[in-house]
Amino acid sequence: MCCRHIGKELGNLTNRIRRYIDNETAKYGMTHTQAMIIRFLKNNSDRAIFQRDIEKEFDIRRSSVTSVLQLMEKNGFIIRTSEESDARLKQIHLTDGGIAASQKTRGILRNMDERLTSCITPEEKDLLFDILSRLDGCISELENEKTEEKA
Repeated sequence: MCCRHIGKELGNLTNRIRRYIDNETAKYGMTHTQAMIIRFLKNNSDRAIFQRDIEKEFDIRRSSVTSVLQLMEKNGFIIRTSEESDARLKQIHLTDGGIAASQKTRGILRNMDERLTSCITPEEKDLLFDILSRLDGCISELENEKTEEKA
């Protein structure tokens, strides 16, 4: 093999993980992204969650989150209610259907994480997270440079 590219390797791995989880979560009428959002809502049920929280948590653009949430609402996984202090803000709540979906998909997401973690030592896992954090920082710097060039 001539050259290995970090972006390509990470992209390929991400695609394989997403495809596997999409196949498993499709059995319950949802996508990988929807299952991750449902898990996030379930794990943070003790606080108010808004669309911007999901955008930040998953680094997803507003328009994409809007589309996903609209479909999740249509499919009965969530409801959105207006915030008293600002009617433009919509708090996102799991419905009974969303809670049931959370229970069904929890194992899929946990099993994937456990399978990936079983392939490396705890020290390698810490190193991996450190490297991923540094790579994320490099991308942030690049994005900031591009933003400054446009200004």
